[in-house]
Amino acid sequence: MVGAESSHLAAPVVGEGLTSNGEDPFSSGDLLSDGEPRNGDELHGDAPRAGEQSPGGEQSPGGEGNYLEVTDCSGCGVCVSACPEKALSLTETAEGLFQLDHDLRACRSCRNCVKLCTLGTLSAGESVAWQDLMESHIQTLAVVPLVDCPNCGARYDKREGDLCALCTFRQENPFGAASPEQMAGAISQARVRAMRRSQMREGETTR
Repeated sequence: MVGAESSHLAAPVVGEGLTSNGEDPFSSGDLLSDGEPRNGDELHGDAPRAGEQSPGGEQSPGGEGNYLEVTDCSGCGVCVSACPEKALSLTETAEGLFQLDHDLRACRSCRNCVKLCTLGTLSAGESVAWQDLMESHIQTLAVVPLVDCPNCGARYDKREGDLCALCTFRQENPFGAASPEQMAGAISQARVRAMRRSQMREGETTR
């Protein structure tokens, strides 16, 4: 019967709908937009990647960062300013101390902080594990007793002595001339020596 035959849909032809290379455009996750195949690279959802801010402002866990290790910290704040992800912070505690914290979720292991540490005592440790990010993602690196230098007013670690490292250097070299690089190196060395002397004095008082 002609009427009955016309009510049936024709079966699809094998190969119909395939691309020129014989692949199904839907099998690879591509979509069609305005009749044209669109690459999967162009498909993006609203879900944030690891460590990015979600639309609600909440940060998803990262997984690309590293733990940081500090042997000595002067509290200068250079590492905080150097971090493009704002993963480092230096805040004053209720006891008047300054605490350097590291946000493991925000860290991308660019290591700018390690490269620019004025003392050269900040280093990158092992990679951060995902389970650690889910439990606690704030790593306290150092607690430093900072005071204002009575000579110049700059904030410095009081364990260095009565003056900041720069004023101490100028006091020890009143007529010396040095390039900025040489002075920076001398100040760093003077700071390390002062902190080591302070640690030795603390060790003697605890005996």
